[in-house]
Amino acid sequence: MKYKDNDKFVRTSKEIDQNRHTQEHIKRWSFIGEEGKFFYEINSPNSEYRNTLSNEVGYRGNDSEIHHHLTYDITRVKMIKKVNQDTDLVFGHITGIKEGEIFESREELSLSGIHTPPMNGIWGREKEGACSIVLSGGYEDDVDELDYILYTGQGGQDSPGGKQVSDQEFIRGNKGLVLSKEYNLPVRVTRGYQVQNGPEKGYRYDGLFFVKDYERIKGKSGYYICRFHLESEKSVQEIEENIQDTLPRDYSPAKRKETITTKVQRSVRLREKIKDIYDYKCQVCGIFLEKPGGMGIAIGAHIQGLGKPHNGPDTLENMLCLCPNHHDQFDAYSFYIEPENLEIVGLKNFEGKKLTVDSKHKLDKVFLEYHKNRFMNLK
Repeated sequence: MKYKDNDKFVRTSKEIDQNRHTQEHIKRWSFIGEEGKFFYEINSPNSEYRNTLSNEVGYRGNDSEIHHHLTYDITRVKMIKKVNQDTDLVFGHITGIKEGEIFESREELSLSGIHTPPMNGIWGREKEGACSIVLSGGYEDDVDELDYILYTGQGGQDSPGGKQVSDQEFIRGNKGLVLSKEYNLPVRVTRGYQVQNGPEKGYRYDGLFFVKDYERIKGKSGYYICRFHLESEKSVQEIEENIQDTLPRDYSPAKRKETITTKVQRSVRLREKIKDIYDYKCQVCGIFLEKPGGMGIAIGAHIQGLGKPHNGPDTLENMLCLCPNHHDQFDAYSFYIEPENLEIVGLKNFEGKKLTVDSKHKLDKVFLEYHKNRFMNLK
């Protein structure tokens, strides 16, 4: 049995039997206490629980796993039990909690309902999505620009907030954030005092963000990390207004709103133009999907996405005309277009076939190379 950091354990109602229970059993029972302990507390170096295991066969101090010792105490000694903490995920704002509100500790934050796990940075599940994250400076690859966050997923560290010693995978909370992107679920964001844009003390609730993209790349320590690009539902000016009293003194306001508006307006015209060039036929499969009245169904797709994290240009050279299915697959990096010969790679039934390119469409290989590299990093 493997336990997670936020698993909680409490005493059972079983009475101490001096003839059956050893002094070590009783010490471990006492350490759990009336309020109980989380696994990360039990498993921490030199915890009172670990100290009672010093005479156990095969125990090598803080380097030893203690899962089986804890399982033995639960199933055989029966003085400790694991608490079922499977509460429903709550998406969106929590009633009664305002943006900018400060919580003194992780425990207080947990009790508020904003972020229930007492230690994990992600509150989410593989089959349901993720509803909340906490920024507390635990990962070296994080980026925080107030209205935009480049967030490193969980896992692979030698200890919470420690060194990255192994690869991360899209499992547990990381998979939850993937689902939040796929289903456009809101994610509550809380910043701790440990990060640059956090409060001086405690933890501050900063509102709702949406996962716009995710990737798996090599981080600064040389191991693969799962990264998530989140954007606030509000403008940077609105966020600054809500939390201005708790921002660091050296914070400088951002000025980006006007450029974003211009990009959106220009994108509509170019998306329609790329579809006209190909008469609404997909450049991958050549299919024309007809709507009532003779109009076609097609998508003007950017090869290197606009905005963060891709920062691709809004030009025809960076666009393709695709059917809905192949657009979704292309965006998910299920296949790529080889820049040198325009062959389709990785797509069943189309492997080795070439992308259709009209003479009026000056496709830039630089963007295909970018997409290919992203494909390779995710494999």
